[in-house]
Amino acid sequence: NIPNYLAMSGQPSGTTIPIFYWYTGTVHPGGAVGTTPQIASTVALRLAQDDFANATISGATIISAAHYVGVEMRPSEPHYVRVVGKGNNTNGRRVAQSILKWLGQSTYSGLGPYATSASRSGAVITIPVNLNGAASLSARNGNDETLTASTSALTSWEVSNDDFATTLTQTSAVLSGSNVVITLAADPGGPVEVMNYQRRVHDISSWVSGEYADGSTILMKPVITPLVTT
Repeated sequence: NIPNYLAMSGQPSGTTIPIFYWYTGTVHPGGAVGTTPQIASTVALRLAQDDFANATISGATIISAAHYVGVEMRPSEPHYVRVVGKGNNTNGRRVAQSILKWLGQSTYSGLGPYATSASRSGAVITIPVNLNGAASLSARNGNDETLTASTSALTSWEVSNDDFATTLTQTSAVLSGSNVVITLAADPGGPVEVMNYQRRVHDISSWVSGEYADGSTILMKPVITPLVTT
């Protein structure tokens, strides 16, 4: 109830409240990671998060502040989040960074780079990435605490022309400037959908990272709601 929050915080009526939103990771109730139950639960949770992040709430502004890729409550997962885990610390800092950006005290937020669209020419798909304040992009390996440079193909990008009932074979996925470029084994002959780090077991051996002028690195926000190629 936005009016009640305004009253409790002593804010005048009509004030717009910022809601800083932290995307959680995947979940695995009903089955191990990568199984059908886990995939279904991940789809529902992650799409609902994207819907909320883009919702319109009277009297409030929703600000996507941070994200992580990982599986809840699995310490063996490099990007796990638990009460005493590093994930909470990292994302707490990123939410704080987004608050500083909102206050005009920082040139970048804690959300990291994010994909904006996807286009296809034959078998080649190009995905522009908004740097979101980063000085450049790079491919990196490892988790948020121990990122190292990667020279291998980007991992966990998926392309489908049947709503991800199946996925199309890729021959390469690379970072080219501020674009992710995916080459398929064959021209699909029509529009396709693209996403990454969603639904299935995550291969995090090479993913896109934002490199910031102050030395910070923030991994690219996962493509949750699939991009449809033009």
